[in-house]
Amino acid sequence: MPIVLIIIAVLLITFNIKAIKNEDKKFKDVLDEKERSMTPSDIAIGEIRKDVAESLLEIQQDIELLKHSVIKYDKEQDKENDKEEENKEEENEEKIDENNKVTAVIKLLSIGKDVDEISTELNLGKGEVLLIKELYKK
Repeated sequence: MPIVLIIIAVLLITFNIKAIKNEDKKFKDVLDEKERSMTPSDIAIGEIRKDVAESLLEIQQDIELLKHSVIKYDKEQDKENDKEEENKEEENEEKIDENNKVTAVIKLLSIGKDVDEISTELNLGKGEVLLIKELYKK
């Protein structure tokens, strides 16, 4: 039985090799026929197609460069906008912190604590606490 399988395999390989050789000859024949039948107008059309393809390739490359430039510009703008927003947030936080300081000092003064105790509790300078105290009186 294995001998029959080997013989069939060899026959199949042989037929496939012959078929491949015939296909190569057919392709070569078709190519030769096309080369012989080409007219000057076919050659000119081929050259025009080549020029158009090269132009399209250059245009696509330029478009890609522009696309990357726009993306880079947008990222830079986003970074600048983020920085501006962070600066605004920091300014708002500083204002809130200042308001919180004033409120805290006023509360502690109303409780009856003195300037030294308030400055140590809130980590503020005595001068700042005195200034808030004087402004609060008015």
